[in-house]
Amino acid sequence: MFNNDNNSLVKLKPEQIVSFGEVKNPETNQIEPEYYARYLYRDIKDNMIFGLCVFKTKELTYRTNDEPEISYVDMERKEKYKLRMRITDLWRALPKDDFPVNGMLSEPDDELDVDKYLLAVKPVSRPIVNNIREFFRLPLQMEIYFKEISDNNADELAETRLKFEIAQAKMFWKEAEEGVLEEEAGYSKLITADISGGGFMFTSSYLIRSGTFLECMMIVDREALPVVAKILRAKEDDILGGYNIHVQFHKISDPVRDRLVKYLIKQQRQLQKKFSHNRR
Repeated sequence: MFNNDNNSLVKLKPEQIVSFGEVKNPETNQIEPEYYARYLYRDIKDNMIFGLCVFKTKELTYRTNDEPEISYVDMERKEKYKLRMRITDLWRALPKDDFPVNGMLSEPDDELDVDKYLLAVKPVSRPIVNNIREFFRLPLQMEIYFKEISDNNADELAETRLKFEIAQAKMFWKEAEEGVLEEEAGYSKLITADISGGGFMFTSSYLIRSGTFLECMMIVDREALPVVAKILRAKEDDILGGYNIHVQFHKISDPVRDRLVKYLIKQQRQLQKKFSHNRR
């Protein structure tokens, strides 16, 4: 049953991205959000209105009175919460309802490939802290230095190489800036198209095959953070040429992941301010 107290406990900012439901990804065997949505506003009936997008190759499975679980980040507390919400109404977005999809999908030119819906929802439970690691994606350009490694090296890479140490992270960042990682250590540089705490996507002029392991240094706030990643799939871009490479983190320490997620939360807040300003 609806509860106004529950409604007031949901701390969301306009333009913030949230996740709806859960599904198992057959490629990774991991649980992932079923849909991503953007919080837009509250209407006169105190419904929370979300803009949700679905790839045109799929159908929206939700109906009125469904009660999906929603996960979101409280930007002030920097904690993730989840709760159940009842869909009181939903409709396909009209031109006047349009909303940006940046950060909600990992495919390029996603506005051409999705159907947009508006959902009016009300909470039917209180928000609780969600300790399960779920990740939101951001359309963020970030430098990552990488080199291909064998399957055996990926599994045998010493855990000490993947630990976060401030002095080492700053040293490798300096080496990246000076070109040492590329010229002497054999790394190549990529720029992400989007990134989350679980992986990233980038475009490449050449094919990197699925299953390839990468030893990476992610550049975050003047530090180089170590991680081992695995190519999930490489999709040819028929329009722009080259390949869209989807990558999952294979080995990443908790301190490195936490540092990355905090950085992404900070970047998401800046994106929200930008979108809020543009909508005025």
